Amino acid sequence: MRHFLIQFCVIFLLLTALRVDAAPAAEQSEFFEARVRPLLVEHCYKCHGPEKAKGELRLDTRQGVEKGGKTGPVVVAGHPEKSLLIEAVGYGNPDLQMPPKEQLTAAQVADLAAWIKAGAVDPRDGATAAVDEIAVARRRWPFTPVVMPALPVVKNEGWVANGIDRFVLAKSEEKGIAPCAAADKRTLIRRATFDLTGLPPTPGEVEAFLADASPGAFARVVDRLLASPAYGQRYARYWLDLVRYTDSFDARGTGGAMDCAEAWRYRDYVVNAFNEDLPYDRFVREQVAGDLMKGPGFGVQGSGNTNARGLNPLIATSVYAIGNWGGGGCG
Repeated sequence: MRHFLIQFCVIFLLLTALRVDAAPAAEQSEFFEARVRPLLVEHCYKCHGPEKAKGELRLDTRQGVEKGGKTGPVVVAGHPEKSLLIEAVGYGNPDLQMPPKEQLTAAQVADLAAWIKAGAVDPRDGATAAVDEIAVARRRWPFTPVVMPALPVVKNEGWVANGIDRFVLAKSEEKGIAPCAAADKRTLIRRATFDLTGLPPTPGEVEAFLADASPGAFARVVDRLLASPAYGQRYARYWLDLVRYTDSFDARGTGGAMDCAEAWRYRDYVVNAFNEDLPYDRFVREQVAGDLMKGPGFGVQGSGNTNARGLNPLIATSVYAIGNWGGGGCG
């Protein structure tokens, strides 16, 4: 029995050590994927990648980094101060400055140094990488942190009422297009009402707007339209078209066995999500995993598990049943 306990303790300690070692390795791999690989793709692959290997150095594979180039290894794991890569990107040596046309930012150099200091973990497999799809994907806008862009300089400063106007006007001036004259109030309320609800304004709404000479008259029109149920009904259509919403999987129309009898529940969920101003990230998560979402912001209201706005995330998962999965004439 004592022999068995000793064996158990040894195995337990080994597994614990492996588990402790695995956590930092996973974190380092994630750091490489998030901070280092995109940097290499954007700034290094053009000269040290699959199409060209200046100085016999390739940085698009783990093997290439380990091998180095004509001058030897470029990375000494654990020692950024001894790594030729850091010397090159640091621009301290006038004879060795990479990238040659544009110096990396201090933050990018620090990321490379931190990666090397932590052991230069490189999870890339394979000896070749014609296209680094993961890194390319990480550079696309959904994975790029939101930053406040610099406002462009424009010639017609008097036309600008806000920051968005500057971007519109800058592009118009670049194309040699002059802005149209300001719309009269009758045209303005018609445009806004059609745009936000898809419906024309009523005669009473038009007359009320024309009679309101206060500075905030148009802002109140917009607020009223955004609070209208018709706003959600109009803009929900864009999402419903995107996910291929349908009441029937039979192209010949409704009234057959291929009907989606309860599809209207998902339609109403999307409409109400717009009207309740449900945050977009929550909107997407509820459709992906609404059946699993519980906790703060959820409680039993009526039947089913609802979020803070009274919408049932379980209904949101109907997208799996009525989406673009094929079937009938709608596939």
